[in-house]
Amino acid sequence: SDCDALCDEMARFRPIDKGYHDVQMKTYFAFLDTMRPMIDPFLHSPELQRRLADHLRTKRRARKLSRARLAQLSTVPAATIKRFELSGEISLRQFCLLWECLDDLHALLSLTQSGKPEPKTIAEVLSNV
Repeated sequence: SDCDALCDEMARFRPIDKGYHDVQMKTYFAFLDTMRPMIDPFLHSPELQRRLADHLRTKRRARKLSRARLAQLSTVPAATIKRFELSGEISLRQFCLLWECLDDLHALLSLTQSGKPEPKTIAEVLSNV
């Protein structure tokens, strides 16, 4: 099927470890960019990292904050902010510090909440069917 062919093609380019050379990584991301319309339903970690980095960079620019000023406000080094904005790589702690300065932490926390409370009784399970 088309999905199987796409997955096989992605597997050829997917980095297995951090030992890959920059050229291989650039080839991988170039491949993803050309395949984005087909891949988007199959969101993967590097794409999510890039989108989160883009979101926070947009927020930073909208507030007219330099990386140096954001570094002062967040305690995340400016070099780390630059690396995050360019590659999407950052620790979870530092990501949360940046998010706290630029966006609403409750919005981030809400991603961990399910839409409906989990049923606690058989009657609740049956009433949701």
